[in-house]
Amino acid sequence: MSCARFAASRGAEGFPRLLAFSEQERSITESRIPGVALTECDEIPESAYASLRQAVETMLDRGVARHALPPRDILLLPNGQVAIVDFERTTFCWSRLCPIWRIASAITRFHLLRILGEKCPRLLTRTERSQLRTSFLVRSAFLGLCGCLGMERARIKKNRWAKPASAAVRKATKTPWPQAARR
Repeated sequence: MSCARFAASRGAEGFPRLLAFSEQERSITESRIPGVALTECDEIPESAYASLRQAVETMLDRGVARHALPPRDILLLPNGQVAIVDFERTTFCWSRLCPIWRIASAITRFHLLRILGEKCPRLLTRTERSQLRTSFLVRSAFLGLCGCLGMERARIKKNRWAKPASAAVRKATKTPWPQAARR
């Protein structure tokens, strides 16, 4: 039942088809889409980023929000459009008024604006640029608070996002979760 909204995207341009779903195992199987991950592309046309905006809005309109939108999960299709894949961490909309949905959809839009701001800033409106700056400030304050409370991983993540860096540098700064002290 929880995957019904995802299934509603079946046949939508830029999304995989739902092939199998197991609520007990909490897994889904999606169709393959021919394309190349944005992380593997040398040159990405501006139209692809405009297509990404449309794909994210379609996804949200159908009641599916992603917790993250890494470039490896965005494929550049042969026709120059994009597809979004790997829906392992999502929130489904049960009600547009639900606080969880409102937060999840805001996070999805933040990730869209972050990608556009990094890769194609001229596609952002003045309002979106302001929203992106505000989101970074709120996120930075939250992660700073987590760091003050001794949550080391959050502090490292805050520093990683404070200054944009290449994917290779970001990958090198990832650290494993702190292990519990042994007695």
